[in-house]
Amino acid sequence: MKKTLKVIFIVVGSIIILLIGFTLYLTILTSNVKLDDKKLVSNNQKITYYYSNGDKIKEEYNGVEFTPINEVPKHVINAFIAIEDKRFYKHNGIDFKGLIRATANNIKTFSLKEGASTISQQLIKNTHLSHQKTLKRKASEIKLAILLEKKYKKEEILEKYLNTIYFGEGCYGITSASKYYFNKTPSELTVAEGATLAGIIKAPSTYSLSKNTEKANNRKNIVLKEMFNSNYVTHNEYQKNKEITVNSLNYKNTNSFIDLIKEETNNLLDNNFIYSDNIKIYTSISPLIQEILENNCKTNENFSSIILNKENEIVAYFASTKEENRQIGSTIKPLAVYAPAIENNLVYSTSKIYDSKENFSGYSPSNFNDKYYGYVTVKESLEKSLNTCSVKLLNKLGVDNALKYLNKTYIPITNNDNSLALALGATEKGATLTQIASSYNLFQNEGYLKPVGIINEIKIDEKIIYKKPIKSTKIFSASTVSIMNDMLYSVTKNGTGKKLSTLPFDIYSKTGTVGNDNGNTDAYSISYTADYIVGLWVGNRQGEYLDNTITGGGLPTTLAHNVWEKIYSNSVPSKIKMKDVIELDLDKIAFDKENIVKLADEKSPERYKFKGLFKNDFFPKDVSKRFSKPALTEGNVSLANNAVEINLKFENYYDVKIFRKENDKKVLIFDSKNFFDKTRIIDDSIKNNSEYFYIAVPYFNSLGNEILGDEYFLGKIKTPSINNGDDNWWLNDD
Repeated sequence: MKKTLKVIFIVVGSIIILLIGFTLYLTILTSNVKLDDKKLVSNNQKITYYYSNGDKIKEEYNGVEFTPINEVPKHVINAFIAIEDKRFYKHNGIDFKGLIRATANNIKTFSLKEGASTISQQLIKNTHLSHQKTLKRKASEIKLAILLEKKYKKEEILEKYLNTIYFGEGCYGITSASKYYFNKTPSELTVAEGATLAGIIKAPSTYSLSKNTEKANNRKNIVLKEMFNSNYVTHNEYQKNKEITVNSLNYKNTNSFIDLIKEETNNLLDNNFIYSDNIKIYTSISPLIQEILENNCKTNENFSSIILNKENEIVAYFASTKEENRQIGSTIKPLAVYAPAIENNLVYSTSKIYDSKENFSGYSPSNFNDKYYGYVTVKESLEKSLNTCSVKLLNKLGVDNALKYLNKTYIPITNNDNSLALALGATEKGATLTQIASSYNLFQNEGYLKPVGIINEIKIDEKIIYKKPIKSTKIFSASTVSIMNDMLYSVTKNGTGKKLSTLPFDIYSKTGTVGNDNGNTDAYSISYTADYIVGLWVGNRQGEYLDNTITGGGLPTTLAHNVWEKIYSNSVPSKIKMKDVIELDLDKIAFDKENIVKLADEKSPERYKFKGLFKNDFFPKDVSKRFSKPALTEGNVSLANNAVEINLKFENYYDVKIFRKENDKKVLIFDSKNFFDKTRIIDDSIKNNSEYFYIAVPYFNSLGNEILGDEYFLGKIKTPSINNGDDNWWLNDD
């Protein structure tokens, strides 16, 4: 027994010594950590935004709108306490009971799902500390939370907390969030609205009411349940507000690129920057290009417009509605179908594909207006944006293979996108215009996709804390991209982007239209040169149908034309260089009649050839021989009506010479170039009781030279003797 007590004493003593030592270590570690009252709600904050040329865009002071705690309804305050810190009024900054409970639950579930940060800790974390998960940061947080509780009353802490917490969509503080989501002051918030705002702060990008209404309402109901459990609402109030679907009333025109800058900054810096007193944001926005975009993209419809440069920096942004994920439509085809098919050497751009209505295991896509074209080239199918051809190519490529490439772009993809509908841009998450347009950057950069962004650099108190990364992602080979650029140039010249074809410079484009039998909901135009990408979207944020005349090749492309015209009004665009490709002469006859891609005979006349662009490691090897070796298809001779009848079959691009051989003497009796009827020849210059041999030689003229084919023996004719003046001698047997 004594031995057991001794062991217990040693163990307990050791633990106490360790705790004392650890506490002493944390005290030393945080000795310089002090509570800064100014950081709790900054009243001297200055944020300066700069254009790409260094000129100042604007300055903002006192960015956080402040609302006194006595103007915030009790039910709103209770919502935050119920979901974030139930023991707020009982602890002194650190909820040790909650911490022990959370630790025990995490041990049980072998996870770190439960946290135990109090409202005081959250206020400290958001105003004083970075979000790095280090022992010093956590120790500093605990120390400062305790100091905070000693210095301020609970209501003062709540007031500072509610006026600094981030609610997503660039909203800091409950006033900003109330105005943005509901067009109200905090004093006007209902129970359901207060619970919604309390729910958002757990993960603003996930529970944003304007982006994820369903998730935000589900989270709201969790908050209401906790309010009921804490006796802040009755059961009837809980049920009543649970059944209310809260919607965002944010219909403001988010047409400022500043909103885009703020959103990107928040994502980059985990919301810490907002509490510094001197912040400088250096952007890629060009004042000249921004002015062009704003002056030329106004429309009565909801729209978004963006211009990026070759570095994938956003140089201009203008919209009538906040960016949101929409269905992508045919703008996905080059990225998900055509480029992967070219990359995998499945087709040439000149390969023929049969455009027809087909059923793919229950999936039967249709072309626009149910129009089908039979055999078309791969390039033509992209020009016309033929849905059936895209699905056929994807089916041949394999959806998994397509997703491998698409996952490297900025278009969000999920496991549920593993279907042939991917070829038409039907994805679970859709994409924003920025994500779509910036993915086309790889076509400017030989298959490398550069990081996209609007911010080049951020300084806090003159210290650089962020610089836009320069590392690119290789997605396609340079040869594949060269082929795709040739195809997308053809979309402009001959296809759905034809409204851009009148511009006096090379431009590459793809359009997209999303809709159903009831009408269209989204229309896109993506176009680019070596210098810029211009993306246009026209749609309706509430999902209503557009005017039937609005398609990707219509209004958005018209707007894009106006923008491009102004961009290059005083300059000439750079050229996109073709790399690792070769141009070859192809046999037009084999292409037109047999639907196959075959190299042209070197002796082929120009009118029977056309050009094709190929990767330098994947091109047709089979060479046509039709002009280096002219050939007769069929020929025969027979006696009739005192003459020899010669019947021939040969291609109309050849001519033929007929020779008659008698007693080793060879005589030219016919040259088709001199006759209209070239397939039936009559030789009436024969004699009786003679033997003739007939030979045909096909040929064609090339630059004044005759290219002769092999001699073709047509047959032998023997004429009979004269029979007593019988005019029908040719009918008599010999």
